[in-house]
Amino acid sequence: MDILYDKYFKGLISYKGIQRVETYPVHPDAMREAVLNSVLHKDYATGIPIQIRVYDDKVTIFNAGSLPNNWSVQDLLTFHTSAPHNPDIANAFFRSGMTEA
Repeated sequence: MDILYDKYFKGLISYKGIQRVETYPVHPDAMREAVLNSVLHKDYATGIPIQIRVYDDKVTIFNAGSLPNNWSVQDLLTFHTSAPHNPDIANAFFRSGMTEA
């Protein structure tokens, strides 16, 4: 996360009094959620690394995971339960406090 924000994102600089404030194009909480989801839902059997690409107008995160059987993108965009490819990794992240149930 630090590398993304320090090296790849361009922050808009403003000032609040004498304090410098940097505003980034993606809120850190949203980026954290997206990165953690890419780790939890990756298909590690492929050996393909997670790829994060930062463009001027978007950020893309690719992993070699797939939607569960019989799911569509529409299903993903509605309320649903999480079905990670790696339940043991998901459990470890949950126990460490990095993710919620």
